[in-house]
Amino acid sequence: AGTYQVQLTATNAFGNDVETKVGYITVNACGVTKLINSDCGKIMTTYLDYVTCDYVAGATEYEYEISNVGLSYNQTVIRNYKWRFIYLYEIPGIQNNTTYNIRVRAKVGGIYSSYGTVCQLTTPISSVTTNLIQNDCGINMTSYNNYITCEYVSSATEYEYEFVNTGLSYTQTIVRSNPKYRFVYVHEVPGIQLNTTYDVRVRAKINAVYTSYGSVCQITTPSNPITTQLRSSDCGIIMSSYSNYITCDYVANATEYEYEFVNTGLSYTQTYLRTNPNYRFVYVNNVPGIQLSTTYDVRVRAKVNGVFTQYGTICQITTPPSARYGIIENEEVVIYNDELANDIRLTIYPNPSQGEFVYMELKSSEDISELIVTDITGKIVHQQNLQTDDYYSTVRFNEKLNPGFYFVTVVSGSQKQTKKLVVK
Repeated sequence: AGTYQVQLTATNAFGNDVETKVGYITVNACGVTKLINSDCGKIMTTYLDYVTCDYVAGATEYEYEISNVGLSYNQTVIRNYKWRFIYLYEIPGIQNNTTYNIRVRAKVGGIYSSYGTVCQLTTPISSVTTNLIQNDCGINMTSYNNYITCEYVSSATEYEYEFVNTGLSYTQTIVRSNPKYRFVYVHEVPGIQLNTTYDVRVRAKINAVYTSYGSVCQITTPSNPITTQLRSSDCGIIMSSYSNYITCDYVANATEYEYEFVNTGLSYTQTYLRTNPNYRFVYVNNVPGIQLSTTYDVRVRAKVNGVFTQYGTICQITTPPSARYGIIENEEVVIYNDELANDIRLTIYPNPSQGEFVYMELKSSEDISELIVTDITGKIVHQQNLQTDDYYSTVRFNEKLNPGFYFVTVVSGSQKQTKKLVVK
């Protein structure tokens, strides 16, 4: 490294010097790197282990060369200077329980240095795997609102769950294509039965290739089917006004809710469908043929995976003594925002916003909440799960929202909180 003088001399056909030019060039130092001392000669116990190299000032990239002459194997992996470590499972074609030579070089000023000293490492006996978390292995589920989840695998892009019951000749897989939400509600699994034990294995996709399945865990499904019913505060309600509404308990992944109103003395049976699961409440004066000061048996069922569940427990309601007039369709949305007090605490800002993102502070007793953003007509414009019980984050919308009014709703268990968002 340093600054050097360069002299260029031109000669004529007779070999005489006719012109001389003198210039200077500066050569930057390009440091040599290698595996850090603690990783040189390392015998790895898991594919979740990683190795790293010595830092080189000014380096923008690090290139690892992994080779095994006996296997005619040679592979390079390039790492950005901010993350110069590599996990073993990131190396394509690497084998279990095998020793490899590893060299590293750094790129400084757009030029790679020479490779540094060769180090050896030995891969683990078995490949990286995942399985159900310890709390879910052997679980006897009490509700279809329970879910199971697997151990996290760094750099995984998908998780595939396999459910097996050999006595029933049953095998079914379900893929979680978003690695942020690797949990599975068992009612999402096609053909799964009540009060039945299944062997469950999980595998992860890394670099577009699935790992081996991990160890088998057993789960036992709930003895009762997934159902919904009027929430406890609405069961037995004597309504004082048609401004009151009734609503049912939330069902994860439901796409519709169907209410059934029955009065056998009047030979009256009527169903009322809520096709937007974000607004599962019902104003009873919207139910065709319903009468004043009359008691009705009400059941509710949810549609999950395109199939309606069984109806839940019957609740009775008594309609108010006077009718409600002058109600417009969009009033449902406005009134619904003034929900009963619950345990959810939701704050969004800036508000008004520019429609690209909001910063959210969420406090809930549940581990998983669902975020839904709708416009004034009830159309969903953004939807995602929030896997936390204390959530402080920037939520970026899939597309920039047009100016107008929107409703930001968080569903957590059987509770919901809605805030109005203004987009300029």
